[in-house]
Amino acid sequence: MITAEQLDIRDSEARRKAIAVLTRIRRCKGRAAAVSMHAIAEETEIAPRDIQAIVKALVEERHLPIGTATSKPYGYFWIATEAELRAVRNQFIRRGASTLAHARAFDNEQLVAPIVGQLELALKEEETKP
Repeated sequence: MITAEQLDIRDSEARRKAIAVLTRIRRCKGRAAAVSMHAIAEETEIAPRDIQAIVKALVEERHLPIGTATSKPYGYFWIATEAELRAVRNQFIRRGASTLAHARAFDNEQLVAPIVGQLELALKEEETKP
């Protein structure tokens, strides 16, 4: 698996892979142009798990506007509008809230429940914005 640290190594295989993935995704401007991880894997000969790790590092470490589409067309895309940015962020908030709600079932100390409530409120507020 490729780590964020490996992306900083000049002329490394990890850097070559990251550039190939980024180049492919940048051509997919906007949600409607999303490209599947499997299509990227076919084109670049990079393993799907490595593609996931690269995208994660590019978003989390480099703050690049790469969106993930979880409905058709599935895949990654270069975020082109503020609305797409909000939609992607809200998708991750919902996913995070769902994961925390699941964790709440195992939370004997009741640490997770308040966080779930806060995330749900924040998402509702965001969804009502124009």
